Amino acid sequence: MHPAPKRSISRDLSISVFLMVMLLQAPLVFYYFTREARQITTLFHAQTADNAQRLTQILADPLWQLDKEQIERIALAFTHNEPMTGIRISDMEGRVLFDAIPEGMHRDSLQTITTSVINKNEIIGFVDLHISSDPYRENLARLRNQTLWILGISFLGIYIGTWLLSLLFFRPLLRSLGEGLERIGKGRYDHAFTAIRHKEMQVLATTFQDMATRIRARENVLQMMNRELQAEVRERKKAEEEARKSEARRAILLDAIPDLIFQFDTEGKFLDFQGNKNHLYLNANTFLHKKAQDVFPSSIASQIKTNIHLALRTQRPVLFEYALPIKKNIIEHFETRMVAATPGTVMAIVRNISSRVRAEGQRKRLEDQLTRAQKMEAVGMLAGGVAHDLNNVLSGLVSYPELLLQDLPEDSPMRRRIAIIQKSGQRAAQIVQDLLTLARRGVSVEDTVQLNTVILDYLSTPEHEKLCAFHPNVHIETRLDPALDLILGSGLHLGKMLMNLVSNAAEAMPGGGMISIRTLTIPEASTAFPHGAVLLQIQDTGMGIAPEDKEKIFEPFYTKKVMGRSGTGLGMAVVWSTVQDHHGQIYLESEPGKGCTFSIHLPVTPGLTISSEETIRDPEGCGQHILVIDDLAEQREITTLVLEKLRYRVTAVASGEEALAMLPSLTPDLVLLDMIMGHKGMDGLDCFLHMRTLIPDLKVLILTGFSENDRMKEALAMGAVGLVKKPYTFSCLARGVHRALC
Repeated sequence: MHPAPKRSISRDLSISVFLMVMLLQAPLVFYYFTREARQITTLFHAQTADNAQRLTQILADPLWQLDKEQIERIALAFTHNEPMTGIRISDMEGRVLFDAIPEGMHRDSLQTITTSVINKNEIIGFVDLHISSDPYRENLARLRNQTLWILGISFLGIYIGTWLLSLLFFRPLLRSLGEGLERIGKGRYDHAFTAIRHKEMQVLATTFQDMATRIRARENVLQMMNRELQAEVRERKKAEEEARKSEARRAILLDAIPDLIFQFDTEGKFLDFQGNKNHLYLNANTFLHKKAQDVFPSSIASQIKTNIHLALRTQRPVLFEYALPIKKNIIEHFETRMVAATPGTVMAIVRNISSRVRAEGQRKRLEDQLTRAQKMEAVGMLAGGVAHDLNNVLSGLVSYPELLLQDLPEDSPMRRRIAIIQKSGQRAAQIVQDLLTLARRGVSVEDTVQLNTVILDYLSTPEHEKLCAFHPNVHIETRLDPALDLILGSGLHLGKMLMNLVSNAAEAMPGGGMISIRTLTIPEASTAFPHGAVLLQIQDTGMGIAPEDKEKIFEPFYTKKVMGRSGTGLGMAVVWSTVQDHHGQIYLESEPGKGCTFSIHLPVTPGLTISSEETIRDPEGCGQHILVIDDLAEQREITTLVLEKLRYRVTAVASGEEALAMLPSLTPDLVLLDMIMGHKGMDGLDCFLHMRTLIPDLKVLILTGFSENDRMKEALAMGAVGLVKKPYTFSCLARGVHRALC
């Protein structure tokens, strides 16, 4: 029998390779088809969900405002986005605001997805998205056909190529290689593959020939590789140790600096954090891998995202600041420097600048206070100079009418007219006194004052009664601390301050309301009030003060009233100056429509007591000699007439030089000396010093229309017996002269 014919290795190899490739390629092609189909499906659903989400977010504001034009423009723009073919938008009542579907399509053949439109956690409408699955099915069909074509063509090419290669090359190659490998396997490592004629196969043959040599050297090579590997392991361990040390130094450095370093991606997601965790207001685990809008308020998150894109686009550092509410009534300020790190990430270097912001705010407040003080000082200097001249002029309107009234009979028709002149002069003198208070030269803080007494005295004055008559619907209540501490100051000026505040409060309530006057002792010591303070609080239920007017309320001549009818614009400036002269503090709390509260803190002076003095009423002299020194003829004449009326002998001179020349021969009992005289010659202080040199025990009573200044205080400190302010009344001058002569 003939042996069964052997099968062809070329055919078997071709079939084997074909089957093997087919078995291997078929799952790969199936996997490829499945994966691409899944991606098409995922993309289809992702596009649908993304379009739905973006549409509802964009529609939130227009739908809330029922802006149909904006709603239609947004909906039309989204109908061009695959796979959407139609959109229907309706509000909570079911009213359709927009409905669009392509011609030739029926709603029943489309897939519909309904989503809610939410604004401020409240559903305000619904959106129906009509989705066509035709593009999805077309993509799947295209993918299937493409896969089948690729699979068929690849199978055919593999089969034909394998058969040809095996026929042309594999048969002689395998025979020659088989013989050679058999010999090498038997230990003939010097075998040469002489039957191989192709260059590529010669390389393979040469490889087999080198195999024996490499096998022999393998042990040596392995030993060498083992030594190199050990050296590499040692170097790697050393590098890892250096890396750990470097990381530790970097962590220490980052913990030492006040900055926090965050890493963001383009969507504003926190990728990493470096720095001292004690400087954080949140645990790092609560914000890492979250987006900025999930951690920060929307305004700050939007600012962060905008600057991320700006830093990536410009490749330059972007610096911005924001204020972050940390707790109730606590706001921290931060400065952030955004720097591009990679094409898709940025580094944010954040520093807490709250101390700097608060310091700048304090500096701004101090600058405003300094500006206000400088303005008040400038206006005060002007007011002081004007007040001096006006007081000299007003002496004739205050003193002359009083002299005339004393000489006129009670039934004279001129008494009423002269009284009107006198009252006008006195009112003008009060305005001048406001100017002196504004100039900070009109308050002599030297009397012991019980603030409750000042309040009760004011409430019983004709001025207050007139105010109540003019505002009958305004009611005043008092809550006075019966154990109120005493203060050092001027009751006259504190009363004028109270009158201005109450008057303003009443005028702020044209329809009526309540004014509350409260006093309270604050025993707690502070830097400004080391011995405690007395609180005077005036509160009304009126119209309040606008925020833009609060900073100007104490400025001179700033008023909302009709100038000259209900105010001069000096009232609140006088209040401020009076508080400053008493070394106090004033605070204003007000909102439009919610009334106004003025809180005045005045320092307590320990050890004060109130002593009662016997009141002297217009005492007359008994022929004492008085020397009057005044540079104004009108003032000399008025003073002379009043003193002679009081039964004093009077000599009047126009200058200090003239008085010094006559002094040795006159030896007066009292000198009435004007402190501020003309620009030529000596002033009051110089004259006083020269007179005391000639007659050391000479009594000198100061006359002034400027209240107190430094030279006047110096004269009082050096022995002047008193001070009489112009314009003075008959009684005021009588009491002043009597006290000086006693």
